[in-house]
Amino acid sequence: MTRQTFQVPVAYTIIKPTDGVLGDLIPSINKWSAKQAAHLAGPGVKLEALYEIAINNETKQWRISGREAINGDVWFWMPPTALVFEHEVVGKTTYPRDVPLFSVAECVENVVGWSTARGILENGRWATQVTKFYEEDGEAATGISKTQRQAIMDGLGDALVVLVNITALIDWTPKVIAVMLDRARDRIENNVPFGDSHRLFHKMRLTFTLMNDVVYNACDMYPLKDNGRPLLGNDEGIEFEELMLKSLWYMEALARAYEVTLEQCFSLAWDEIKDRKGYLNADGIFIKEADAK
Repeated sequence: MTRQTFQVPVAYTIIKPTDGVLGDLIPSINKWSAKQAAHLAGPGVKLEALYEIAINNETKQWRISGREAINGDVWFWMPPTALVFEHEVVGKTTYPRDVPLFSVAECVENVVGWSTARGILENGRWATQVTKFYEEDGEAATGISKTQRQAIMDGLGDALVVLVNITALIDWTPKVIAVMLDRARDRIENNVPFGDSHRLFHKMRLTFTLMNDVVYNACDMYPLKDNGRPLLGNDEGIEFEELMLKSLWYMEALARAYEVTLEQCFSLAWDEIKDRKGYLNADGIFIKEADAK
């Protein structure tokens, strides 16, 4: 069965040669394409017109669009090292990117595997993940303030990724996130949180903070486990889950206010981290390779 996808806009920067015109680059592009095609079954791209060179602001890959004599209008990717020329910025644009859609339960499972492989769930610290959570959901606050739907999706999705780690690092099963979200959705059908997006964000962060405070308070009352992780008693565990449910109730309402689903937010976050490499710093925070340079 083909997995469903959804689209998100990706920002691009349009460039052109500082001296000369786009068409002057066609021979170099066709030569590069023919060289690549020598390792594949096909003739490669042979442009007769070059419309645009746009740099993906996220990946820095070049999106080449033009026209072939046989196939008509085409576009394809080129690495930025394939063409070397002096260029200038002439504009900005966006193009859609297809993102595979996963259920929340699938995203949780994916993130558990990803975090385990990178040592986060073995060597990470619960407290630093909590602080990381506030960093990530803060991006949603920026999106609300600037009316940037994409930033809101990024913030909510990244926060859900970190919520998986927060839950796992108190030896709670992260699968509870999907269960609590289902209950939150049942609740929201009969009891919709009132207020605008600013209030919804405030309530979401407040209840997540109270949820994390349950663990901090438990650390004050009980000794840490042998593995160095917080210990929650039965009462604290019940309160932790109830506050998670309430937090997700507000998060769901906030996502609906911008006509997105938490599945989309979580899937987008997963799509962006799935191949990410990096290392754990001394504080147990994962530092992505791009930020380490």
